[in-house]
Amino acid sequence: MACAAVAAGLLAVPAAAADAATRTVTLHYERPQQPQSLNPQPPITQQAEYPQAITVSYDDQTGALGVHLAIYDAPTWANTLPYVELHLNASCDPTADAPTIISAAFRYDAYSDTDANGNSTRTVDASVGFRRKDYEGTATGTITPAPDGFDVAFQHPALVGLDELRCASVEASARWSQSGYFAGYEPFELTRGNATAAFKDLLASKYPAFKRASVKWALCPREEFFPAGLDGDSPPSALCMAQFRSGRTWRYVSARIEQHEPGVLMDKPYTRTWTRRWRKLPSRCLHELDVRGTAYSNDGTCPALMISDLAYTVRKGKRPRRAYWHGTNTAGFQKLASYRCTTRTRTITCTNALGDAFRWTR
Repeated sequence: MACAAVAAGLLAVPAAAADAATRTVTLHYERPQQPQSLNPQPPITQQAEYPQAITVSYDDQTGALGVHLAIYDAPTWANTLPYVELHLNASCDPTADAPTIISAAFRYDAYSDTDANGNSTRTVDASVGFRRKDYEGTATGTITPAPDGFDVAFQHPALVGLDELRCASVEASARWSQSGYFAGYEPFELTRGNATAAFKDLLASKYPAFKRASVKWALCPREEFFPAGLDGDSPPSALCMAQFRSGRTWRYVSARIEQHEPGVLMDKPYTRTWTRRWRKLPSRCLHELDVRGTAYSNDGTCPALMISDLAYTVRKGKRPRRAYWHGTNTAGFQKLASYRCTTRTRTITCTNALGDAFRWTR
């Protein structure tokens, strides 16, 4: 037997969800280096406006979207904020097919003047609004100076319940542009250490019986993890197997899982089910390999190749102790692929760690 992985329908690992309705991400910016100069110069953060941190928060229940912009040397820039765009979508991967769901833009400019009567005046020229994909028009928000920068706020029914908002991307000049995932919504990264856990999540999603199984085993062994995919030029992937029992029904599953954006996908698995009981196998099971005798199995499979190995060992005048699956990509699956054998007169019985067994009477 070999690990079968049939490419077809895909299943995604359920995305992690934050416990609270509000999700946040903070984009941090390093303080710019002061250039060397032969002449006295003001700090570079007073020569140009540099962001220190931008925090984006989104409440999917109330439809509240907030942005706090902390600016280096904020008092210097208390009256101005350059044009900034904020895009929200499902992925921060520029190569992913993730259209922008929410596009917001804002700027702020305040200046003092004197009216015709000589009185001081303050004028604010600000613009703040957002658009939603497939919606017409623009909704407005508010922008307010803060001690360390600016606060921007939106609240609108069109912002309620957008679970696909996982990435916040800021676009402006080069020193402002950055993106990041909301905490708890980062894409799952497949590794040797977490492949089995991801596979179990996928099994539980696809097979409800896996959750309530009285006996269950699932594994993506380290030997079958491929950091560059099976072809050496693909996303990380792993070959996995599982076997579990719910009631009287056993199920075997073999599949390949692979890293994708925004999570891990499972190819359409190879699977079979059976009720465990001893069955006499058809004579053709052994005759195809020119092996004589009678074969039985308790899972309905025909282990002809393993019985052929037993026959070879017997012809050598030895007593078989082990039998193993044939095929590639079985490393690490010893619990299923390795059988311990016992001999009684002319009958050899072999059983794996999960109780699958076959018997050959020569």
